[in-house]
Amino acid sequence: FDSTTGDGGTWAAYSDATNVVADTDNYVQGGGSIKFDLTGSATTAGISNTSVTTFDITVYKDNGSVFVWVYVNSTTNLTNFILDLGNDLTTNYYTQTITTASDGVSFKNGWNLLRFDFASMTQNGTVTATTCDSIRLYMTKSSGKSDDGYRVDDMTMHTGQYFDCVYYSKYVWQSSAGTY
Repeated sequence: FDSTTGDGGTWAAYSDATNVVADTDNYVQGGGSIKFDLTGSATTAGISNTSVTTFDITVYKDNGSVFVWVYVNSTTNLTNFILDLGNDLTTNYYTQTITTASDGVSFKNGWNLLRFDFASMTQNGTVTATTCDSIRLYMTKSSGKSDDGYRVDDMTMHTGQYFDCVYYSKYVWQSSAGTY
């Protein structure tokens, strides 16, 4: 998300979004983010790209997650975020809607880390996991919501890692009330 064309294809406005540009002033990782504004005429707005450099979701689709940073200019009249990804954005893609940030709290003004879990995604059509090239990230909002300065940055996929750790504590026993 450092430029509108850096990931292959071109990041374009979706629905009520407009003025999609690279922003090198406000970003989380790399050299920039993708910025867009809202016109206020529709109930959804975001960005999409149907020609991203091909990526493989095989190791993530059973128990992985997609993380993405989103800058929210104003949470007023903002309902949720929706991620669609797959082979296209009309018939063969995964989708999920979330209503909170990755830490389980409400969206806030500023940067929010969003987490989309593949285990909770709905598959539309048949997604070929090894040749995904389409991504759409958008919000649901009221139709009158129009303001500027929404951004998207640093989308990554991860699977969990288990750690078997030995550690020392002076609190060896725990009571039934949870007190150590």
